[in-house]
Amino acid sequence: MISLIKLELKKFKLNGYFLCVIVSNLVMTVLVWMMMLQWSVENTYIHPTYNVAFDLTRSMVNFTFVIFAAILMARIIVGEYVNKTTSVLFTYPIRRQKLLISKLALISLVTFVIIIISNLFINLVLIGLNVKYDFVKEPLTSPIIYNQMMEILIHAVLKTMSSWIPLVLGMLRKSPTTTIVSVFIIEFTSISMNNGPTYTVTPAVEMTLAVIGAVGAYWMIYKAEREDIL
Repeated sequence: MISLIKLELKKFKLNGYFLCVIVSNLVMTVLVWMMMLQWSVENTYIHPTYNVAFDLTRSMVNFTFVIFAAILMARIIVGEYVNKTTSVLFTYPIRRQKLLISKLALISLVTFVIIIISNLFINLVLIGLNVKYDFVKEPLTSPIIYNQMMEILIHAVLKTMSSWIPLVLGMLRKSPTTTIVSVFIIEFTSISMNNGPTYTVTPAVEMTLAVIGAVGAYWMIYKAEREDIL
């Protein structure tokens, strides 16, 4: 399985993707910083705290990179079905399940790691900027850091699992476009259920989407073992 993942990583060059990740992180850092500065100088009902800053960062990171995950899935998995490349791969003496799992594992691992690293990077930059601009007045305590680390980890897992839903929809329609469009619909719908300033998705919605994604991915892999194309 590890060998298959390495082969997929070599096959699909992700250098351009990682460059987009860097640019996205820089843009999100500036956006969060500007919003926190605005809230700190204006007479708004929002009181800038580290939890608000970290929650805002996490919601932006999750939204951004679940879309990136859908783009990768549209290219690496759904696109191969549309182009009939997978049909050739299925003639190799390797189980179809392993082929699909290796592709899904690669994208999921990349998504999970990037979500974690992006959260840590942006949060560390914000902490450094706060030393100069003082937009958060409260002290940064160990409980705040611990709670946010746990939040980042848990939401990274849930978001990675929920990113499988657009893949299943794209495979059903045999359309990379469906994969990408559906992730926007799901994300905007999820965000619309929250009335807070940080645009965080409620835990119940996150867990529900993660379960749906897990069930859908299992069904997709199970089905592919028995049929040439879903």
